[in-house]
Amino acid sequence: MINIHASVIMTATLLIAPVALATDIECTAFKRKKPVVVTLDPATVYIVDGDTIRERDECAALWRLSDIDAPETELQKIERQPERDLGIKATARLTILVRRAKTVEFRYSGKPGGHNRPSGKLMVDGRSAGSILKSEGLACQNSQEMKHDWCATPPRCLAQPKHAEP
Repeated sequence: MINIHASVIMTATLLIAPVALATDIECTAFKRKKPVVVTLDPATVYIVDGDTIRERDECAALWRLSDIDAPETELQKIERQPERDLGIKATARLTILVRRAKTVEFRYSGKPGGHNRPSGKLMVDGRSAGSILKSEGLACQNSQEMKHDWCATPPRCLAQPKHAEP
């Protein structure tokens, strides 16, 4: 019997491969550089912050939501307190989205994200959690070139270049 929580569906564009057990593939699937859809039990998803998750009792690896950038919550990473406050709101909202969902999937893109972590979209009941957070002003589109102004009222996405000209 295959536990739905423990199933992984390997996909590549429209090609679907057989279902396999998460304990066999999940921890190594992200190293294959191929898209993977991991079906998660909402109760086992640990929300690290507004754009980072991991699954409890499986891989200890952190998974990055590739479609968004959310404010930081760790004191050593933030510029000012309003960023942390917004980061805590984003984390709380993502937690609510996941806990209330009937289905949760992590759609690994096949490419590592920030800090060389597996990156992809987190889907809750068929909707992108990142898109929901963006629509609520709790996250911005992920961009390597731009820095967001989390302390503005309201926060501004893509407000300033990360590497300003001298």
